Amino acid sequence: MRLTPAQQEAVDLRDGPALVSAGAGTGKTSVLVERFVQAVLEDGVAVDSVLAITFTEKAAAQLTTRVRGRFAELGARDEARQAESAWISTIHGFCSRVLRTHSLAAGIDPEFRVLDAVEAERVALDAFDRALAGFLAEGAEDERLRLIAAHTPDRLADMLRTAYSHLRSQGRREPSLPEPVKPPMGGERKALAASVGAALREIGAAEGKNVGIARGKLERCGAALGALTDADIGEPADYAKLSFAGSANALKGPACDEFRSAHEAWQELCVRHRAHADHVLLRDLMARYGLFYAEGKRRRSGLDFDDLELLTRDLLAGNEAIRASYAERFS
Repeated sequence: MRLTPAQQEAVDLRDGPALVSAGAGTGKTSVLVERFVQAVLEDGVAVDSVLAITFTEKAAAQLTTRVRGRFAELGARDEARQAESAWISTIHGFCSRVLRTHSLAAGIDPEFRVLDAVEAERVALDAFDRALAGFLAEGAEDERLRLIAAHTPDRLADMLRTAYSHLRSQGRREPSLPEPVKPPMGGERKALAASVGAALREIGAAEGKNVGIARGKLERCGAALGALTDADIGEPADYAKLSFAGSANALKGPACDEFRSAHEAWQELCVRHRAHADHVLLRDLMARYGLFYAEGKRRRSGLDFDDLELLTRDLLAGNEAIRASYAERFS
């Protein structure tokens, strides 16, 4: 194998970390093959003590073929045979191999299957449907229906599953949304009610189209506040269009300015309380989804790609003997 001086330098540098950065078609795979082969033939490293991780299964297969071929070219027949079972794979292939070797220690079915993306998607969709059915059948039905109507079932499924996957990608085996903190309620409601009365008095008998519209909004705002119980917080949509601009002289006084400020503070509080209520419901729905998704995988003795990574991480982190054996093998 003819290598350029730069490629040969990368091959020869085997006593520590090396980063090879080059464009497509510049011989990076050839360098990897030669580093692998020379580590075995010149440095005395066992074939099964070299770990090579690729991005795709196709790349892993090609690398294995080329390593085996290079050994054969150099007359190293035993090493060429051993290359068939070398540790050359994707990260998920590596994790799967570790878990199959230590399935009992990992607490999983020794005959587990790796779910491909299509099958995992089917399991996830079924899990969401079952979670949603249970979610709707239990308590506070109006609130739950409102949440679904606001997002639609499909968008809600995408949103929740994306959040679930994101949390798993951060290393959480059983993701859940954090416990939400209910926004404190200060004097926003009292301030808005007082400002409504003050603004109406300030407008008084003033006339004009804009003044009439503002007066109607003030009256509707006062009525909406009066319909609330002491513990209620309004829906943001009920108040969103009840403010007005100072487009007429009668609407530019200090009482109208105070109403606009009080309305903004109340609207913000309503939005925060609605977000909190939605968060509580989504937390419940995600918990149900996670349980059904895990159950669906168990029924199939299946693991998805995240499971492979997370279970391997926990196995190596929690079992010192197994961790030490792999550290020694690939040192």
